[in-house]
Formats: sequence, structure tokens, C-alpha cells
Amino acid sequence: MSQLRNSRATLIGGNIISLIQIFDSYKFDLILMDNNLPDMLGLEASKCMREYEDLFNIEKTDKTHIIAVTMDPLTGNFLSFTIY
Repeated sequence: MSQLRNSRATLIGGNIISLIQIFDSYKFDLILMDNNLPDMLGLEASKCMREYEDLFNIEKTDKTHIIAVTMDPLTGNFLSFTIY
């Protein structure tokens, strides 16, 4: 039986609906979340993901790591923060 090691995949969700569908279908180690989604702030989307994980009693150590990234429109600087 073969096992995948160090496998990587990139999936891009364009809005909160596609994001939740993707999150429901796959297990991720890390999500890079833009805070400026078209229909919901990234922080709100992250909260939805945490509620989903809590609903299914996912242990804290197994929860997906989320790093929020966005750009400051006034300066063009990238901003990032970690959501636990």
C-alpha cells in the first residue's frame, strides 16, 4: 500500500460558498485566507470554519491552521495575522 508523503495541493475559492464547499470536501493543514473576500470578511469565514470543526468535535490539535493575509489599500503593504 502506498502512502503520499509531503504532498501539496492548492485550491482557490472565489467566494464564501465555494470556500465552505472546498473546506467540507478536503482536509487541509494550512489555509491562507484573504481578509477581503467578495461576500464576507476572512475573519468571519474563519469563524465559520471553526464552528464547522467544533460541530464535528475536531480536536484542537487536528484543526486547520489559518493564516489571514490581506493588502492595505492605502500603502500597498501586505498584512498577515494568525488565526488559531
